[in-house]
Amino acid sequence: MTRCRFLLDECVPSALARGLRRRLPDVPVLQVAEAQAPKKGTSDADLLAFCEQEKRLFITADRSTIPDCVEQHLQEGGHTWGVLLVGPEASLGQVIEELSLVYEASEDAEWIDVLYYLPFSA
Repeated sequence: MTRCRFLLDECVPSALARGLRRRLPDVPVLQVAEAQAPKKGTSDADLLAFCEQEKRLFITADRSTIPDCVEQHLQEGGHTWGVLLVGPEASLGQVIEELSLVYEASEDAEWIDVLYYLPFSA
């Protein structure tokens, strides 16, 4: 089973990355602006391209521009390893719990070209 690898957008609190790493020490998570991740201010299109190349599921709270950007990326022949949009009603603990579930109970290929909203139970 190939587990998901994550890229967290800069608009997602860094506490999410810390919480995931604390809960699952082996989780392959990067956040924008960290070493080996895209720098702050990277365009949505370039973030999706990075995630496609690096086989990373993209987690963002940018519900205003990302859905259209994903649609355009797919129309241009690109693919995603999944995009999860975090809603304003989601607590940090809830998102950590749900991303832990994604990591532990699914394979990365299950998320190809999927756009989904967090929390799952909303």
